[in-house]
Amino acid sequence: MIYTFLITANRGRIADIQRIRTISVSAANEQTARCALSGLSLVFLSRSPAGRMPA
Repeated sequence: MIYTFLITANRGRIADIQRIRTISVSAANEQTARCALSGLSLVFLSRSPAGRMPA
């Protein structure tokens, strides 16, 4: 699965964020994805299948 997160500087309202930055990571579950991105303040946005590209 591909997990996408919003990187935030604080835990305020999303509407108050001045600069939108996202990051995506491939992982088996959300917890593993968050561990791979440890140290970042993250807000979960989406999860999508990690499909393979045709050759």
